[in-house]
Amino acid sequence: MYGPLVLAGELGPLEDPEASNRLYTPVMITNDKPLNEWLEPVAGKFATFRTVNAGYPRNVELYLFWLFAV
Repeated sequence: MYGPLVLAGELGPLEDPEASNRLYTPVMITNDKPLNEWLEPVAGKFATFRTVNAGYPRNVELYLFWLFAV
């Protein structure tokens, strides 16, 4: 959530050959760190954030959910 807005993560294209691997979908491992230590805004993109050393096996960009629904 970003205020009242729901965020969604970009997990990668379905056509990616690795998508069938059960370890392909990233998970957030924050080690109980405060949000501002593992999530940062993406410069030049409104309400867009990127995980920092918290997304495994890779970091994830988070966007407003309604952008995906259009």
